[in-house]
Amino acid sequence: MYAFMGGRFAKSPSAMKFGGIALCVVSIIIISGILYESDSVEASSGTTGDCQWSYEDKTLTIYGGTYTADYSYSSPQPWKTFQINQVVIQEGVTKIGDYFFASSYDYQANTHFTLPSTLTTIGKSAFSVQDEILFHNIISIASTEHITTIGLGGFAGALFTETDFEFPSLVTLGSGAFEWTNITSIEFGESLTSIGNGAFGYCTSLRTVSISSPITIDSEAFYRCHALYSIEGSEYIHSIGDKGFAECGNLTSIRLDGCNSLGKNAFANCKMLIAATNLNYVSALDATFSGCEKLVTVSGLDEITSISADTFSGCGLLKSLNLGPYLKTIPAGSFNLTYASI
Repeated sequence: MYAFMGGRFAKSPSAMKFGGIALCVVSIIIISGILYESDSVEASSGTTGDCQWSYEDKTLTIYGGTYTADYSYSSPQPWKTFQINQVVIQEGVTKIGDYFFASSYDYQANTHFTLPSTLTTIGKSAFSVQDEILFHNIISIASTEHITTIGLGGFAGALFTETDFEFPSLVTLGSGAFEWTNITSIEFGESLTSIGNGAFGYCTSLRTVSISSPITIDSEAFYRCHALYSIEGSEYIHSIGDKGFAECGNLTSIRLDGCNSLGKNAFANCKMLIAATNLNYVSALDATFSGCEKLVTVSGLDEITSISADTFSGCGLLKSLNLGPYLKTIPAGSFNLTYASI
């Protein structure tokens, strides 16, 4: 229905309301059609990589080979429109390809996965979800013993049925590999040399990390891991990127015998951090301990040549520092709310 308004014809409010209802009805019909199409698939099968796949009773099974194909937004998986409640990847499969089951496709939320003990490689965003609050891929892994590679965002947003992990063979750990997951502890073997950007960012249940060989911690690798209180083998850390451990609210101490570089805000707002020791090879600090309210001890600063503003800002319990002979200038604000003697 149209009405003459302001010298022109326009839809009346009642017509606009009716149109909105009609649009909703059309949308529901369209969405229902998609769901009906997905639900109507009773059984199907095909190949992916050198594996076979089959779909029946809302279960996807991968079997009979060693690797699955890589997929992408422009080249999606053959099961893209299926309604899948469970995925079973059988023993013998060693590699899961890129975007194997990324949630950007049309999957049902909270799909359960069973992964084999033979896995060695997890591709980019293989099991990631885009909305870590509402949706999760629920993952059970038979063994992590042979896994050597986890790509960028490989498990991002996943929920694991077992949350304590050991990766004795891991060589490559991509950016965001475990971000927003529910893992509680992680132990690395001697093959891993770097932890990618944001690899464990927002893992709020992560409590302990164990390192056994020299390693580089990239930016935000453990950002906002609020429960993290123990880093075993921290003396092996070679460098820490910007915000590497920022806002790890339960971390109480860190020993950095082998560290030669600390990025900006590396430990910023670690509210429970009491001691950072043996920084013997670090030459620059950039807001490194800003907001560490309980920090009492920082040792091994003999090689320091530069300090930025706010490096120890808010460290109200810090009483003394030995900064060595190489530091020539201390910027204003470096010790705001700090009562340290230098």
